[in-house]
Amino acid sequence: MNAKASAVRFLIIILWIGIHRTGYPSVILQGDTLQVCSFQFPILLRALPGAQQYLWSTGSNTDTTYVSAPGKYWLRSVAVNGMVNSDTIIILEKQLSVETFKRRVFYNCYADTPWLAFSGVIYDTNGFWNNGQKYFLSVSESGVYWFTSYDTTLCLQQVDSLQIIGLVDSSQVYASSVLQVCSSSFPIQLETRYGDNPIWFDSISDYTITIDSPGIYYYRSEIGACADFFDTLYVIEKTITRPKLCCDTVICFPDSVIFELPAGFSDYFWSTGEVGRKISLATVGTFDVYAEVADSFNCRAYTDTIRVEIKDNVTKPEINRSGNFLITPTIGPGYKYQWYRNDSILINANEQFISLTVAGIYCISISNGTCADSSCYIYNIISSLHSKQNVLRTYPNPAKNILFVEPIENITGDIYLYSLLGERKQVVVHKEADFVKVDVSYLEPGVYFLVVQDYHIKIAVIK
Repeated sequence: MNAKASAVRFLIIILWIGIHRTGYPSVILQGDTLQVCSFQFPILLRALPGAQQYLWSTGSNTDTTYVSAPGKYWLRSVAVNGMVNSDTIIILEKQLSVETFKRRVFYNCYADTPWLAFSGVIYDTNGFWNNGQKYFLSVSESGVYWFTSYDTTLCLQQVDSLQIIGLVDSSQVYASSVLQVCSSSFPIQLETRYGDNPIWFDSISDYTITIDSPGIYYYRSEIGACADFFDTLYVIEKTITRPKLCCDTVICFPDSVIFELPAGFSDYFWSTGEVGRKISLATVGTFDVYAEVADSFNCRAYTDTIRVEIKDNVTKPEINRSGNFLITPTIGPGYKYQWYRNDSILINANEQFISLTVAGIYCISISNGTCADSSCYIYNIISSLHSKQNVLRTYPNPAKNILFVEPIENITGDIYLYSLLGERKQVVVHKEADFVKVDVSYLEPGVYFLVVQDYHIKIAVIK
């Protein structure tokens, strides 16, 4: 086969590119192509003789040129009468492809030599055995023989190999093999591999038997008139690991659920119609999901079935204020309402409205039992008060530790501090003869409202 390949490597392909185009001063052939196997380069391109001058795209000015790579090549020539002709050709590289067939084993009696063999992989009637014989193999020695066939461009090879084992009279041949069978594949048929006139362990004389369980099966057959063949088949039941799916799931759209099975299987088939190790569920609906997996032996197993429910999410609620009430519009039956203030749940506040009593951040959460959404409203009690900045004097403002408020005759009732968000702060107040001292040392830096009766004073705290 090496000698053959070497001979092919130096094969010269002669291309006759027509340059006689009567009636036209110049003719270009569009689309002329030649496929060349890679190991056939370099090849020789040749023009018809008779012109006075030649010019190839390779730079050659004779009637021939060598090319060593695929590509588009052109030729211009000048005839004796002065007519200029041109032609082009596209050379494509075709890759070598080798298809190898599994080795077959033949047992033969030496008394039957020469042994004859024939390969069934002849391609385009081209092919040779490794000992030089063509088509039929005729040998008298044990050994390994192979037949190589080529296509017409010598780029496709088919290789068929066989091993011939010669036996003397009274030979005994022992063989065994292991056969893995999927649990679901039983019953199966076992076939004899060598010899004639087989007799199975149960005295059945047939080339095939049907079995419905794993076990050890054997038969005896005859190889010509010289040998007895004893073959043992170990049939093993092959199991496949059943993967798990977890778990029943309820989520809210647009969230999605992703399921991924472990690697190690050759095929994955989901009940949703998808294939592959991983699927994603991202549409509203209820899905009963399971998967079927298969291994390289086509053994199959099913996963657990789980239920996935993807619900429509709740529409984000609106909050409207009407006087001292916050109200959220009706969404529909079956929804639950819950109010919060400053992230704390309000007991028994599960209607569509709530009364505003103190300042704070009021939030409403609406749920359909699975999905929920919320909105918030900042109620600042300061917005309903009047400024008393010109009635009471505060100093220092900004304050760091102590804030003084005077005159005291204008201060009646309790004094409160609120943040800009309406959060009420603890306050320590000391009333003196002519003024009031307010301790602000514990407050974070920022702007606050000092509330006295129905009035407020804006103050700042610094550190």
